[in-house]
Amino acid sequence: MARAPVEQAAGAPMDVAVHAGYNDASRSWDGELTLARALGPIRLFGIGRTFSAFRAGTGRSAAGGGFTLRLNQYVALAGDAVTLVDRRANEDVAWSAGVQLGIPYTPHTLAVTVSNANTTTLEGASLGVPQGRRWGFEYTIPISLGGHFGGRRPENGSAPAMGLALQAGGSIGAEVHLTNQLRFVPDTVRIKVGQSVLWINGSAFIHTVTADARLAQRVGDGRVPAGATPFSSGDLSPGMVFEHVFHVPGEYRYFCIPHEASGMRGTIIVE
Repeated sequence: MARAPVEQAAGAPMDVAVHAGYNDASRSWDGELTLARALGPIRLFGIGRTFSAFRAGTGRSAAGGGFTLRLNQYVALAGDAVTLVDRRANEDVAWSAGVQLGIPYTPHTLAVTVSNANTTTLEGASLGVPQGRRWGFEYTIPISLGGHFGGRRPENGSAPAMGLALQAGGSIGAEVHLTNQLRFVPDTVRIKVGQSVLWINGSAFIHTVTADARLAQRVGDGRVPAGATPFSSGDLSPGMVFEHVFHVPGEYRYFCIPHEASGMRGTIIVE
């Protein structure tokens, strides 16, 4: 089992995670305590492990630490090292290092790692293999059941976490939510001249709100009424919002640039 009873994001000074399980091969009850704290772009963590019968032998313990350094929105470096507290002359420190890559416009990540550990169990990750290096990669595909099966959406009028291009003047005539299903919800809204629309990205994806036919792949997308100026939000990361005031009546057809082919389109009717 694993849990995080204390979280820095909730106001605590650090994250605390507990991991425990039974290693059937060693017939050992194993446990791990992790303490972590983010300091700007770097996250530092310390690890303590205990084993009731390490490799089917006596009880032992291990300690270590590591870091994750975020270089930018899509690239991070990570590394860690763990040693048995009573490490013997023929036992090596276990270590690993890697680069983590975020896939633009998706919640997916790709990690490429190298390690001298033999397995990924708590015991295996606490003992290095002499002269051994193993390379590997991990591609993550997060699945949000709440997002795909009608999870709770932000209520109308709720305050978004981050803003982009919020405009003064005029009232908000409608709110549109950008979803994990690659849809604008609702996909059609009616407002009056001088009112604005507020788009809220509550999904795990980067989206755009684009009403500019020059940026569209499909004929008809991005169309605006005569006399109106085309617009685009630019990239909206998860949690960001975008607001646009409409001064010219007519029908505006907009779309999401990275997900236009998936049918992520919407319509604003200004009366």
